[in-house]
Amino acid sequence: ILYQLKFYIFRSDESANLTQGFMYFNVNQTIQEVENVDLSEFMRRISGSEIVFLFSLFGFVWLLRKHKSMIMALPILVLGFLALKGGLRFTIYSVPVMALGFGFLLSEFKAILVKKYSQLTSNVCIVFATILTLAPVFIHIYNYKAPTVFSQNEASLLNQLKNIANREDYVVTWWDYGYPVRYYSDVKTLVDGGKHLGKDNFFPSFALSKDEQAAANMARLSVEYTEKSFYAPQNDILKTDILQAMMKDYNQSNVDLFLASLSKPDFKIDTPKTRDIYLYMPARMSLIFSTVASFCFINLDTGVLDKPFTFSTAYPLDVKNGEIYLSNGVVLSDDFRSFKIGDNVVSVNSIVEINSIKQGEYKITPIDDKAQFYIFYLKDSAIPYAQFILMDKTMFNSAYVQMFFLGNYDKNLFDLVINSRDAKVFKLKI
Repeated sequence: ILYQLKFYIFRSDESANLTQGFMYFNVNQTIQEVENVDLSEFMRRISGSEIVFLFSLFGFVWLLRKHKSMIMALPILVLGFLALKGGLRFTIYSVPVMALGFGFLLSEFKAILVKKYSQLTSNVCIVFATILTLAPVFIHIYNYKAPTVFSQNEASLLNQLKNIANREDYVVTWWDYGYPVRYYSDVKTLVDGGKHLGKDNFFPSFALSKDEQAAANMARLSVEYTEKSFYAPQNDILKTDILQAMMKDYNQSNVDLFLASLSKPDFKIDTPKTRDIYLYMPARMSLIFSTVASFCFINLDTGVLDKPFTFSTAYPLDVKNGEIYLSNGVVLSDDFRSFKIGDNVVSVNSIVEINSIKQGEYKITPIDDKAQFYIFYLKDSAIPYAQFILMDKTMFNSAYVQMFFLGNYDKNLFDLVINSRDAKVFKLKI
């Protein structure tokens, strides 16, 4: 309970306290449903509208006065009210309690009407009032069309992986896809919807956001050390921080030097290989890849993201005066040689036209080799609203960009086992 209060109310990632060392990126900065909400949104999410919320609250207080047993519902109501600090995911707890209050208010209102009017008139008034007050709820339900986590094609791809991998094998991917990957492919994952603290997310973030060599080494190390941690004594460093356990075994005291060494081809993994590992790279991850990368570009000593990078997906909104206005606020020149952010004009290193993600067909047009930014133009995109991607050199060299979008991967490190425009799966060879 204390941990949950720290995480949701005080916004602290307990992993920093647990490890007594590294300060990982706080995952609650990236989850939309734990963001603070204003009072108006809070009331609408519970009762549909501000007016109905106030009526419901009044009704519940009235119900509490008449039926003392309803005091048992107060903890649930208070838990829902924590949404004002802890985020939208708490509002659901207050919904049934407030609904009881609203229902009780309507029943008392009907009892008053029956004394003055006929039963039919009273019923009509109650039905009309109910429909009127619940109309905002029906409108919200109709307009709220949340997409599925995976498309049918993606689920089919993961079913294929089930026939390739063993159930003791691991798939390294982002935590959003952890549960579905385990469900469809019957494999293990490093992170999922229930395990995604900063210290957990660091490893898949590193494997997806760094270069291929570093990705391969980290994927192997993180999986093998995670498995070892299950059987380690409770006071072992493997139980608190796997990264520190790696550094201890490899006689490294500086985390930056240790992580940098993973990019070297001569890095030797002493840990025995116990299972196969796969990297799952979906196209849809491009929409959140800047968040994914944040977890491994943080300064582990200070907890500050002091290594800035750029990865931003966009789609065109308008074209006028020789400029393309993108949805991310960037204004791109129609010759793709530069772009504007506010009043700043920035040169482009290269334009990368992706003709086929599955076939790895693309064309790179160099523009300014001293510039830091690349523009990807996706002619073959499986994701709506992602026709352009603006990225810097760091992201351009990441395993995700090179392996998924461009089809560039080291055959000594990986095998491509599943290939489509929706997702690619690579098998680690080391």
